[in-house]
Amino acid sequence: MATTTAQVYELLGMLATLFSALDRNVKLLLHRLKGDADQVKLHRMIEKLTFRAAILRCQEAAEDRLAHEPDRLAEVTALLDRVDKMRERRNLFLHGLWAVHDDLLPTIIIVEYKMRFNEERQLFDHLVTTQIDRDSLRTNLEGVAKLMDEVLRFRDTIPEAATG
Repeated sequence: MATTTAQVYELLGMLATLFSALDRNVKLLLHRLKGDADQVKLHRMIEKLTFRAAILRCQEAAEDRLAHEPDRLAEVTALLDRVDKMRERRNLFLHGLWAVHDDLLPTIIIVEYKMRFNEERQLFDHLVTTQIDRDSLRTNLEGVAKLMDEVLRFRDTIPEAATG
């Protein structure tokens, strides 16, 4: 069956939803890792974090909380590295300019617009073009869903901080 533009945008919508859930799961992990902090302040801080900042704070919190468990620290570090790589894909998918037309399919073109400086420190536009297909989108969907589950499974192995 031929891919249609509508199917591509349906997959993109599913990706956006999964990326949002992955972002939330990373913040839930951060909350668990920093469980002994003032809960109200912690919640306010976490809610303001970008996805990238949440990943970095998670790594810092893991280094503090799991300092005496090198195997688990290595496990969460590898997991957060995979999440960060997927975050970069997320930026491409959600912030890129999509060229999807039935007459171009199965090829999908995504253009990333990035501002850069040259040697004379003059600002210029830099465009990065990526070509993907529907199977690649599906693979990314599966990857995000798997990472979501891995983050929650790891979080569930960390005891909640005692209250009161």
